[in-house]
Amino acid sequence: MATCQLCTFSQVEGRHTPIELKGNFVSQQGVMSDNSCFGFNIGELYITNGSSEEVKVICFDRMDYSAGAKIYCKLLSVKGYYETKKIDSNNSCKAGSKEIFYVTSYTCLD
Repeated sequence: MATCQLCTFSQVEGRHTPIELKGNFVSQQGVMSDNSCFGFNIGELYITNGSSEEVKVICFDRMDYSAGAKIYCKLLSVKGYYETKKIDSNNSCKAGSKEIFYVTSYTCLD
């Protein structure tokens, strides 16, 4: 079952109300990493909050465009929602779950 944190789910509309994140993006598309087990067009967004930095795993796989389109922006503003994704073990990935921020729209800020 998917969970949504920091956003709302509308029973009437049947979808999540997007939230916005801004930060420095590092694409992991085509790179074997722990995150790539959870999506194809995936990466990390580094969000600075004062003197601390948070890292969010963000995924573009559910956007309405070609799934193979690579994101070349370094500084991004993204809108979307969180879900916890579970995967089974396979040849290259261990079974597990991870909170993923699924992007519904983005803007390059650089």
